[in-house]
Amino acid sequence: MKDILKNLNYIAIIVLAIFYFFLGFLWYSPLLFEKLWMATLDKSIEELKAEPLSMAFSFSLMGIFSFLIIFILAVILKACKTEMIHVSIVYALLLSIGFILIPSFASHLFERANFIHYFINYMYPVTGVVISAIILTVWRKKVK
Repeated sequence: MKDILKNLNYIAIIVLAIFYFFLGFLWYSPLLFEKLWMATLDKSIEELKAEPLSMAFSFSLMGIFSFLIIFILAVILKACKTEMIHVSIVYALLLSIGFILIPSFASHLFERANFIHYFINYMYPVTGVVISAIILTVWRKKVK
């Protein structure tokens, strides 16, 4: 494990954590899913903006979580010695299905929430993880 941590591309991890964080901004922006996502909530955009401290706290946590998600993905891909993009995609999809989509869908069913809301919320991390896995693999190949 020490070898894996020592040989990670920390620059790639930081860059991809920033990418993952900003993918969330894009995902929930008017360019992609803001209107559809807002239609599935019980709050208006004004109500969300009226809580600036909780929004700032949420953004801070998302920055930390983005780093942790990409860091863990990089460790797993390094431990699995993935060198081919399609293999990294498969790992990213398996991780996403097993640790994002299935557990969150169980909660979604229990909460009886809108399926569109579920799709928008959970396809963001899946998309981010898959894109990040591709870039981590390509970036690692170029560094060698």
